[in-house]
Amino acid sequence: MNRLRLTQTLRAGRWRVPSLLLIVATGLSVCSCKETNGPSSEHRSAGVRGETTGARGPSQTVELVNSGARGVVEFSLEARPGDWELSPGHRLQALTYNGTVPGPTIRANVGDNLVIHFKNSLTEPTTIHWHGLRISPEMDGAPASQRPVAPGETFEYRFTVRDAGTFWYHPHVNESHQMEHGLYGAIVVAGPTEPKVDADHVLELDDVRLDDADQIAGSSVRDIRPGRYGNRLVVNGKTDLEIAARAGEVQRWRLINVANARYFRVGLESGQLQVIASDGGFAEAPRIVDDLLLAPGDRYEVLVTGMGAPGTTTRLLSLPVQRSLGGHGPGGRRTGMGGHHARRRHGMASAEETSTRLLTVRYSEASPLRQRDVVVPFQSLPSLNIEGITPTIVRLGDRGCCGRARFTINGASHPNVPALHARVGETQVWHIINDTHGPHPFHLHGYFFQVLGGNAEQPVRAWEDNVHVPAGGQVQIAFRPEGRPGRWLYHCHILEHGEHGMAAELLVTEDIGSRDATAPAQQKPHE
Repeated sequence: MNRLRLTQTLRAGRWRVPSLLLIVATGLSVCSCKETNGPSSEHRSAGVRGETTGARGPSQTVELVNSGARGVVEFSLEARPGDWELSPGHRLQALTYNGTVPGPTIRANVGDNLVIHFKNSLTEPTTIHWHGLRISPEMDGAPASQRPVAPGETFEYRFTVRDAGTFWYHPHVNESHQMEHGLYGAIVVAGPTEPKVDADHVLELDDVRLDDADQIAGSSVRDIRPGRYGNRLVVNGKTDLEIAARAGEVQRWRLINVANARYFRVGLESGQLQVIASDGGFAEAPRIVDDLLLAPGDRYEVLVTGMGAPGTTTRLLSLPVQRSLGGHGPGGRRTGMGGHHARRRHGMASAEETSTRLLTVRYSEASPLRQRDVVVPFQSLPSLNIEGITPTIVRLGDRGCCGRARFTINGASHPNVPALHARVGETQVWHIINDTHGPHPFHLHGYFFQVLGGNAEQPVRAWEDNVHVPAGGQVQIAFRPEGRPGRWLYHCHILEHGEHGMAAELLVTEDIGSRDATAPAQQKPHE
């Protein structure tokens, strides 16, 4: 975000967000890059900041935090086999980044130049895709632009972080297997102005399927049509997460759905969520919701304030999602191998048809803090002039069944889908049509888009890179490539669907003299 645009945005869109009804503190540390991002002195002295209680004890989540200085910031990441402690005494044979599940949370500032020294210590090729980051295509980690990193090899990812917000990283080779086994992590990028909250936490929502030996189950052809669903819900890699809170604290949750296929609808046992940001950063205005749907790949940021009585507990719930998905989505009527009875055999019914605990919140005995407002620098989205533009049709389909099932885009399966073409500075309008009986989260690499209309559930108006397209529904999006020509992937973020054909490429070419005045130029890096 350049300084001029930032000033204009703050003057036009500065909001004071009122306190709500509940707060959850995760087991992650507060980013300490800038004291100006912290709470008032009263709230800083309140304690209970990111500490866990019960079996886990203090948080063991690893963070990679920059020095706070602009310039080159270097991290090392290694993909290697390791143990995943799902709950006390229950360890899984897993794949890890730097030995942990989730991988380390990377924290940086807008304008930082990141250098990630990556080593592949797996027995199979892999890459890292930096989901949501606007970087050059050769650093994107997708098969369209990067050769996989072979076992024993290293690769240096080097890019500038352009945008403030919540992002994540994961493989883009055999991702349904590698991500199910633990390869994912969060990225938090701070802008020049951030809400002053008592804590800033990441909640990575996932599920894992265990076999009779309580280890990660093998894959099955029955996973192809519905996508792989697990029989354990996990948050930050834990099934039994219990976290501490104190009444009156104002906290910021960064929610990320990292699951292979599961849609999460999250809600508080009592209270509401105030949505302030989505995939590409702060929204135009806040919105209070009772619950929030996250498709695979989605991110949302919410502010909440603890109002529970001292010494009490409450829960964050995973709520039924059937109505949100439409058609024959999870919890719907039987549709062959992806149907209701198949899901029961995989142990998924209870998590899809009833409310299920994601984590327990335990309030301290401390007296409540004084309630306060939080100023959030909401940003206005520029108006994209789409008059006279003929929409590009992106039709999502499927064919076959059982182990021969294939998914399609415009009638063909990857890698045989003809590439779409765009020029730098040329506004694109895509009309995404879902002709199947199941939902598809549509993800575009490289660029943010605006959702213009359709059947998508969008709680706030903000820049997006991932959107839920319900069964039998359609969504219209618009974007303008602001640079970085090359081959960019777009695909369904149900991992099994993308791997079985629902993926294609956008070829962006340079158009000399054209400039983008509407993509989030306010978030360009500092020179």
